[in-house]
Amino acid sequence: MGKGTLGYEVKIKSRDEIGELATAFNTMSADLKISRDHLEEYSKNLEKLVAERTKELEEKTKRLEQINQDLTVAREQLSILNKNLEERVRDRTKEVEKLLKQKDEFINQLGHDLKNPLGPLINLIPILEEQENDSDKKEMLTVLHRNADYMKNLVVKTLELAVLNSPNTRFSVEILNLFYEVNQIIENKKILFDENKIKFSNKIDHKLSVKADRLRLEELLTNIFENSVKYSGDDCKITINAEQSNDFIKISIEDNGIGMTKEQIERVFDEFYKADFARHDIQNTGLGMSICKRIVEKQGGSIWVESQGPGKGTTVFFSLPVGSMT
Repeated sequence: MGKGTLGYEVKIKSRDEIGELATAFNTMSADLKISRDHLEEYSKNLEKLVAERTKELEEKTKRLEQINQDLTVAREQLSILNKNLEERVRDRTKEVEKLLKQKDEFINQLGHDLKNPLGPLINLIPILEEQENDSDKKEMLTVLHRNADYMKNLVVKTLELAVLNSPNTRFSVEILNLFYEVNQIIENKKILFDENKIKFSNKIDHKLSVKADRLRLEELLTNIFENSVKYSGDDCKITINAEQSNDFIKISIEDNGIGMTKEQIERVFDEFYKADFARHDIQNTGLGMSICKRIVEKQGGSIWVESQGPGKGTTVFFSLPVGSMT
């Protein structure tokens, strides 16, 4: 047993203490052999299992190495692609900026070229219209006067939009009492509003103030008010309200006019867009709301329109940074 031979039996048949010892020895020898055999079998199975798992791990390691190599190549290719894409984006951005600058320069030049000859024409036509006695010629002069006014209005609005689109345009921002500014604008347009029998309701809290350019705010509100007047029916009512929301004042201008469809709302701020009911309006340039959008956004706010549908009125909302409370 000392040399590793297990299962060996001692041949003693006596029934005395020596015999019992021999029997115990033989039982121990047999049990040890069985245990060693089991252990050897387990070791063989374990070695086989370890070998199989090692082989699997080696195969997986090879696959991972290959995947890592593929990922490295992909990262390198993606990095090159990103660099090329960034260069192309920079080039395209420069091209777009150049085109936008050329467009603004063209609009400015075209506007001035059109505006200069229109001045004398607009001044002369009313004189001729007043002196003309022939009804047919007088009617033609009236139409000519109306179209000349439209052209002048279109040129002025187009130039204004070009200025607002320019990144170099700066506003003269100050703190303005909103209630007072709205009342002043309503008073300045009193003749227009009285002619159309417009009823205003200024519900703005006297304490609310905004940070805005006074002239731009007047232009913004005037455009919205004139739109409400233009597309309102009889007994037009315009309600102005405002409320503070965090760092902004949200202003609403609600009318009881002809309302808008969903499609019209989606396009209301597009340049030169005219809704179906406004296509034949000679005074409508389709630029008023585009100008409003630029004025609001240039001052850090946002503008949107809501309507329940045709015949149910329209509400224009816009926000401006809050001023100090007085």
